[in-house]
Amino acid sequence: MKNKRFIAFTVAFALVFAFSMPAEAQFGNILKKVKKDVEKTVKKSVDNASDKAMGKVKKSCHGNRL
Repeated sequence: MKNKRFIAFTVAFALVFAFSMPAEAQFGNILKKVKKDVEKTVKKSVDNASDKAMGKVKKSCHGNRL
């Protein structure tokens, strides 16, 4: 009886260990993808904001020629 319990525990432990590694790797890939998407979105937003600001500066400077 103790032998069956030990084998069951060993198999369960091996399965948990086997499935925990790929889950961590997948979670790491998800984090990398999210980070990449956030960086892309922030860069796009900053570029749009700087383009709008430059457009306003050009308009204000264009009307004030000396």
